[in-house]
Amino acid sequence: MTCSMIRFLKTSIALAMLVVAGCADGNGAGSPENDARKPEVFANTVREAIARASAEYPKAPVACAMELQNLVENLGDLSGRPTGDQTATYEEIQGIAKELVSTLNKGKASSSAKEQLDKLVELGNKLPGAEG
Repeated sequence: MTCSMIRFLKTSIALAMLVVAGCADGNGAGSPENDARKPEVFANTVREAIARASAEYPKAPVACAMELQNLVENLGDLSGRPTGDQTATYEEIQGIAKELVSTLNKGKASSSAKEQLDKLVELGNKLPGAEG
């Protein structure tokens, strides 16, 4: 091997190592850490939780309450969340979810609880990234 070939090989290996190290640090664009800070990703997570709760309601109101309790806890303090211009919508979702948890934990599955759950679904569909 000639000196220039060895130098080329060393440079290629060094460059490959830098690329691999840069991609593996978890902070690059598209990483889960960065995606979680996007309003659309956060909205989708909330919408999915609402959908799971809604699906649980008819057959297992207590499971629905547990799902909503998880949602309330995950929303937590909204000031650090990527709510974009939808903070009021998230606050409304959080408030309704808290009320529903209280109602459902008392074993009160009712038409008003179903109406509140439908309202949550409607609010979730107002969040960024919702289809239709």
